[in-house]
Amino acid sequence: MATKTKAKPNQSTTFSASQGNQLNLGDFIKAFAPKLPLKYTDPVTGVVTDYTKTNLLYYPQGSSIGVTPTKSTLLSALNWLSGSNPALGMALMDHLNLNETSTGKAVNDAYDALTKAHFNLGKVQSPQVSSLKATLAGLTKALGDQTAAGISSATASQQANAIDNVRNTIESWNYTAAQKDYISSLVQQLVTVNGDHIVNQNALLDIFRGDIPSGLGKATDAKIKADYNAAFPGLNDYNNQPGAVHMTESQYTQYSTTVQNSATQYGAPMPSQADIGKLLTGHVSAAEYQQRVTDIYAAVSNADQNTKNILEKQYGVSPANLMHYFMDPKNAIQTMQRQVAGAEIQDYATRVGLKGIDQTGVNQLADMAKLAATQGNQQLGYGVGQIQNSLLNASRDVGLTKASPGAGTPTVSTNQLIGSQLAGFAGTNQIAEQVQVARAEQAAAAPFEKGGGYVENAKGVVGLGSART
Repeated sequence: MATKTKAKPNQSTTFSASQGNQLNLGDFIKAFAPKLPLKYTDPVTGVVTDYTKTNLLYYPQGSSIGVTPTKSTLLSALNWLSGSNPALGMALMDHLNLNETSTGKAVNDAYDALTKAHFNLGKVQSPQVSSLKATLAGLTKALGDQTAAGISSATASQQANAIDNVRNTIESWNYTAAQKDYISSLVQQLVTVNGDHIVNQNALLDIFRGDIPSGLGKATDAKIKADYNAAFPGLNDYNNQPGAVHMTESQYTQYSTTVQNSATQYGAPMPSQADIGKLLTGHVSAAEYQQRVTDIYAAVSNADQNTKNILEKQYGVSPANLMHYFMDPKNAIQTMQRQVAGAEIQDYATRVGLKGIDQTGVNQLADMAKLAATQGNQQLGYGVGQIQNSLLNASRDVGLTKASPGAGTPTVSTNQLIGSQLAGFAGTNQIAEQVQVARAEQAAAAPFEKGGGYVENAKGVVGLGSART
């Protein structure tokens, strides 16, 4: 590479907007670098050079005569220009998508763009035009004709607005500072490329969502998609599901925050971003997640050991996999509520002495309880507490399920005792079972009875009668 020295400008062309309002380098400088010195004063000699009339020339080492650069001397020519006007040289390098170490295709594309402009710096087009045209064709087909509106004829003001608006949107995304800077630089490239300019904000944002190609190469597209998926896990998959109500990045952030707040409020393990993505694609709303935390995680965590043992034995739910259990969208919340309520009810029935309740009976009691266990649904079912009270009342007559000494077989079963307290349990009739229980109580007390009998009411029997002497 030749040593940087001052270029000797050719006063033959001007920076001006070309026909059709295509954004050439001159417009680029005016719109996005208004303080760029187009008239450069040498700090040593004081010589003023007017760069508003300049062609790109290359000055071979030791020569005072400028020549049109060849492909192999292109970067040297740009360095000559940068030696005389660093800001202008930097702008041109950016416009041509070059840096001092560029080789291969990048240099070839830049040289072709300069050749087409006859090395007129005011009219040189970016080498990215051809790839962007292919992208724009895809955009028009995928998103409708409005996507391409104003692209080829975009004014500098339209492009400036597009850049500002897209950058502001990206600023609100869940990106790191480095990711935001990277996307910001891509926005500048896509909007200010010479020739066709993407100013449709929806199209630009879809590029940064990874939905459509950027035209900047496969590596760039892969990074864009990876960064987006890391910031918003599951969002693209959710929005692409048939019938899904479209969710924006802002709504996703709110969803994520609500889920995390619920975990914090009830002491549940904090879900990762990947966990939140799985909840979203599994159609678990933020409200349902809170139900999962309260009805499943909190209930199991605070249950006594026997309840936990039943859950592990019957459903494989242990402290080690509790988080996976309550967060897995494949586990319907209604099923989990039934299982947790069933374990609590079985434990309570054992503690009050009620035995012989089969799994079908447990499931029915759990179904009665689970609706009221759900926040906001207190009026739709009995609730675990009410079921337990009913079992407690039934347990007071548990002795009737056993034959007394000298008596025949028991006159009532556990199912009948519970049926007398809960209408419809195990296919029983509550009134009929109340009568049966009352008669069994009376029969059990008859051998000791020498006076009045029992008084029946809707709950069974009242009083012990009076003894005769």
